[in-house]
Amino acid sequence: MTTVKLLEPGYSSAYREIILEALKEYPEFFGSGYEQQLNLEKMYFERLIEEKSEKGLMVGAYYDGELVGICGVTFETEVLPNAGEIIQMYVKADHQSQGVGKKLMRHIQDACATKDVSVLLLEVVRENPGAIKVYEQSGYILNESLGDDPNAVFMTMAVNQ
Repeated sequence: MTTVKLLEPGYSSAYREIILEALKEYPEFFGSGYEQQLNLEKMYFERLIEEKSEKGLMVGAYYDGELVGICGVTFETEVLPNAGEIIQMYVKADHQSQGVGKKLMRHIQDACATKDVSVLLLEVVRENPGAIKVYEQSGYILNESLGDDPNAVFMTMAVNQ
């Protein structure tokens, strides 16, 4: 059974390992590259996890004690006011299509309902229909008024507070 929980400071190295795997395996779906992130002493979410920062959250999905998926939200977005921006969503290949992505999204949504966040938003590459489907099934809708990248779309969802 897969469980989802907030990543605490002791899990920052597991986070680093899985996000580097994601960047290496699926570079076309992320805004930063493997080499760039590998060379950083501390990545953005790695630092937030270790500091227990209020600037964002990273949750992890565990299967038999192994971190098999992650989903992060930053509250430092300038795209929309009072928004949380979902970034770095990833589920290992052998755990995809099993509802793990939906569990991660639900956990983030529930956590944001207790914050000063009225909308969640995310940007996804148009050529990633699997991710778009997960986001739509989680309640996100396409928002063509945001962004100017022809290769990506923004999706938004109101947060019930």
